Amino acid sequence: MRFLTLLSLSILLYGCDKPATFDEAETIYQSGALADAITAYVPLAEAGDYRAQLRLGSILLEEGEHQNLEKSASYFMKAADQGDVDALWHVGHRYWTGRGLPENIALAEKYLLKAAEAGSPRAMDNLGLIYYLRDGAESKLVTALAAKGWYRRAFQYGDASAARRIQLMHFEKQTLEDPVEAAAWKQAYQLALDEIPDSDPYQFLDQTQRIEARTRGYKYFSEYGTKKKPDTFLSLNKGP
Repeated sequence: MRFLTLLSLSILLYGCDKPATFDEAETIYQSGALADAITAYVPLAEAGDYRAQLRLGSILLEEGEHQNLEKSASYFMKAADQGDVDALWHVGHRYWTGRGLPENIALAEKYLLKAAEAGSPRAMDNLGLIYYLRDGAESKLVTALAAKGWYRRAFQYGDASAARRIQLMHFEKQTLEDPVEAAAWKQAYQLALDEIPDSDPYQFLDQTQRIEARTRGYKYFSEYGTKKKPDTFLSLNKGP
């Protein structure tokens, strides 16, 4: 029955000049007929439908016969211009990695910052790494603290791995070297994962340091997931 419905829809769409509605394009996409879905989405995207732009950006990003990184980036750019959070992240990430867009760290930061301020933990995580790896006029301490700030925000939005990254920043010989802080964030990471710890986070600390690290660890964990990620079209409407 589903096949007949899709077949009937295809005949209806391609038997006349009337473009598909977004709902019709979605039905084709969810069936897995990507080539037909692309055909249906393009007029909608060109007419300014940010949802169609996101779908095309996603389809053309995936490896396979339909992959076209440049076109994918252009559709994400169109959706980003309309303020979509996922699109802002995609554009920023693509400027950072050079996939479909020329590498440009300034533009990467511009888009990632917009996405992060709108509540994207992926953008926060990316900004954390960008600042952590930065070399330049700013002191390493300043950029490391900025990186930690973004990682901590990502943790508050439910990114458990951000706590692990903060822990590593406080290891021996790192810019923010602090064994107590490292242990505290390792504990927060383990608590966020809700798994049996693979090691004692306090094994290299004396008794006084253990008490302090444990206190901080539970405090940091209390921040985990306290901020709500934005509901976006892509997060609410998964692909096939």
